[in-house]
Amino acid sequence: MITTIAARRAGTYVLLLELAQPVVLTVGRIGTFDFPAGWYAYVGSALAGIEQRVARHLRPSPVRHWHIDYLRNVADLRGVWVIYAAERLECRTAVTLLRLKHSVGVAPRFGGSDCQCPTHLMYFEGPPDREIPRQIERVLGVNLAWRDVSADGKRPAVCSDVPLGSRAWLPGANPGAGVANQDRQAGTAGSVSTGR
Repeated sequence: MITTIAARRAGTYVLLLELAQPVVLTVGRIGTFDFPAGWYAYVGSALAGIEQRVARHLRPSPVRHWHIDYLRNVADLRGVWVIYAAERLECRTAVTLLRLKHSVGVAPRFGGSDCQCPTHLMYFEGPPDREIPRQIERVLGVNLAWRDVSADGKRPAVCSDVPLGSRAWLPGANPGAGVANQDRQAGTAGSVSTGR
């Protein structure tokens, strides 16, 4: 269960997903796409209730309301970066991610059918590195928070928001422990418990 913090807050989120095997998916009316195995970052927003929106994405859903629902049903969710802000930062975040050296847009208009962005879904061959959240923070002038999920990506872990700052999360087998270990090394209180 996620610790709820101001349930009606607005914000932008980045879902970090891992796809173990390549797959071909028809995504609503935008088309059929090849999704190679690897890591994906999907950018979305919720201007009234970011906690509820993120909670909805924690588990695959038979209801396909958003484009991400199609990919979410076959990919494991590894984590979520959250920007708490009333301003809609979804497009700026997507463009920032798309401009990264190792980022590739694989599905045009994915998640961006209501804007002019090329896509809101970016592909990375391997796990995103520490520089990605730092770059988002620098470009947008925001602070990211990390939301931990279980290692299998199928159930939420017990956690609270963790400001990333210079302790940006590096994806791995146990992301929550990584942040907590960095907290201990830095001499600050750890605020993530993976519930395992």
